[in-house]
Amino acid sequence: MIITIRLFAGLREALNQNSLSLELAEDATVGTALNQLAELHPSLPLTGLAYAINRQYVTLEATLKPNDELALIPPVSGG
Repeated sequence: MIITIRLFAGLREALNQNSLSLELAEDATVGTALNQLAELHPSLPLTGLAYAINRQYVTLEATLKPNDELALIPPVSGG
């Protein structure tokens, strides 16, 4: 199956793109997607993120479906 990964903040800057497509096995989880993304882009900072599937926050154990949009949201800091 193919999903879309939306990238924000430093992740978007690191890959110089807003989103990318990722091919995964059926019934893959958010954790599976992150592991595969880490293999493809080893320097990408994938710790401390929030995750959302189709705009709903989820955990690493959430199951993905074909054509889902997985957003990777880095922590926000400011002052």
